[in-house]
Amino acid sequence: SVYKIKYGLYLFIFFIPLLNSLTIILAIRSIPILLFLFFSLCLGFVVNYARNNFGKKWYEVKPAVFFDSEIARPVLVFIIIFAISCLITIFRYSNFYPFITNNYYDLKVNVNGVGSTGSIYWTIHFFFNYIIGFGLLFIIFNIINKVKDIIIALVILVSSTLVSSGVFFYQYFFNPYFGSFKHWVNSGRFNATFTDPNSLGAYTILLFPIFIVLIIFSKKWYIKLTFGLLFIPFMIMILFSGSRSALVGVCLALLIFLILGVIKTIKKVKHFPKHKKIIVLIITLILCVVIISSCFSFIKLDSKIKSIILGTGLVERSIATFKTGLHYYRSAGFIESLKSISNYRY
Repeated sequence: SVYKIKYGLYLFIFFIPLLNSLTIILAIRSIPILLFLFFSLCLGFVVNYARNNFGKKWYEVKPAVFFDSEIARPVLVFIIIFAISCLITIFRYSNFYPFITNNYYDLKVNVNGVGSTGSIYWTIHFFFNYIIGFGLLFIIFNIINKVKDIIIALVILVSSTLVSSGVFFYQYFFNPYFGSFKHWVNSGRFNATFTDPNSLGAYTILLFPIFIVLIIFSKKWYIKLTFGLLFIPFMIMILFSGSRSALVGVCLALLIFLILGVIKTIKKVKHFPKHKKIIVLIITLILCVVIISSCFSFIKLDSKIKSIILGTGLVERSIATFKTGLHYYRSAGFIESLKSISNYRY
C-alpha cells in the first residue's frame, strides 16, 4: 500500500474471501485478520496521500475526494450514533464500571455462558466492521478512477473465489475438518475458507450477480467461457453451504435477470423481420422442451446419482424447511408457519 496504493487495494480485495477461516486452520484464538489488514491499507493510503502532497503549499494540495455533502452528513451522523451505541453497550456489559460498581467482573451475559470480556471484544470488533465500510468506500473513491480498474478488481475477486472453491473440494473429498468445526461437518455443511457455512452463503449471494454480469457482458467468447467454468464450482459451493438465505438470494437474482432479459429480448424482437421472429419462437420452444424434459429426466435418474444431488446440505435443509412450514401452516396458521421456518428468529 505504501509502494502503490492501488496494488494494496487489489491485494486486500484478493484476501477478502480467503483469510476468514485462517485462525480455525491454525487452531488459535479467533482474531479479525481482515480488520487489521484494512488498518494497514488505510495507513498506506495516508502515507501515499502525504507523499504526493509533500512540499506543496496549502492551496496547492489536492483535497481527498469523498461523497458530496448530502451523503457525507448522514454518514457522519450515523458514525456518531453508532459510536455512542457502542460505548453504551460496552458499559452495559461491564455492569457500568466504574460508575455503578467499584471493580470489573467478567459476568456471564447469556445462557451460553459468554462472559462480559468476550462480549465487549465482539462489540468493538463489529463496531469497526461497520465503520470501515465507509472507510473502504472513501479509499475506493480516491483510488479507482477508471472502468478498467473496477473490472480488474472484479476479476481479482473472482480469482480468489476459485481458491476458496479449491479448499471446499479438499474438504469434501479429503478432510471435512480442515478449517471447520465438528458441528458443521456432522450437519453435512461446508464453509470453504469462511468462518462458517452461513458466512459462505452470504458471500455467494453478493458474488452471484457479479458472476452473471461478467458472463453476459464479456465481449470475447473465451472470456465468457472462462467465467462460465469458474461459475460451476461457485454454484456447487452454494449447494453444499446449506444456506437457505443463499438459495433465496440466488432465486431473486435469477428472477431479476430473467425479467430484464425478457424485456430486452421483446424490445429487440419487435424490430426483427418476420423470418427472424419465427426463428426466435422456435428457439424459445426448444428451450422450454429441454427444461421440461430435464425435470422428467431427473425424476428417472439412478437413485444413487439422485441421492448425491439431493444429499447436499442446501437441498436437505430446504426440503425440511418446506415440510416444517407446511406442517405449522396446517396446524397453527400462517404467522406460526413463518416463525417456524425462521427458527423463531423474530
